[in-house]
Amino acid sequence: MTLAMPDSIYPANLPAGYPAYLGYVDGRWATCPVIKADHPAARHVCLTVTGNTLAADGIDVEPGNPSAWNGAQWAMRKLAHAPDSRPVIYASVQGTPGYGMHDVLRELTSLSIPRAKVRLLSAHYEAGEHICGPATCNLISEDMDGTQYTDQAPGSNGTLIDMSVVLDSFFAASPPPDPPEDNVKVPGFQGTWLGYMMIGRPDGSTVIVGQGLSGDAYYAVRDAGATSSHAPIKI
Repeated sequence: MTLAMPDSIYPANLPAGYPAYLGYVDGRWATCPVIKADHPAARHVCLTVTGNTLAADGIDVEPGNPSAWNGAQWAMRKLAHAPDSRPVIYASVQGTPGYGMHDVLRELTSLSIPRAKVRLLSAHYEAGEHICGPATCNLISEDMDGTQYTDQAPGSNGTLIDMSVVLDSFFAASPPPDPPEDNVKVPGFQGTWLGYMMIGRPDGSTVIVGQGLSGDAYYAVRDAGATSSHAPIKI
């Protein structure tokens, strides 16, 4: 099952009755407060266009806004702040190098962020209503969670608005942690982890951020050239 999700920089152009609406929490067009007030019964996806706040459901990656690298870094911070948030990353499958969804996937992999921990909302116009993936437009190797497929959808009073289609699972809760038998000991790092991501730093040290057996979030640092990390610290 899929759900329609319109958006516009002019909230008055958004017709009532849709199950979900997309908006923005910052930048020139901070539409989310108005959209939430106008459509209180709907679901809302609120993106940051600056990456300067974690008070958003996701981040808008495109030229003039954060890059794919910035988007993945924001998602990592969001997950550390709210592990079950499944942050949204919006980007075009035909985007400018450094800003496209292909770049987003590469950056997520470099940060060891599992695909299931994020929601990917692609943009792909002029291909009809679809959700990007190998079985549809075949412009990207991973199935997306939703796609903004047109900026010509009918809005209120003869206007035109953007329209996305998303899987109903787009609004599902984050998948639970792996069961205890899948707990892992990460070579070179103290502690046992339910899930984790690793970040290499310019000074040669490595940071691991993840969920411990208690369910709380922790981080640990392995210094450059060291064979074992410092003890994990609760976040």
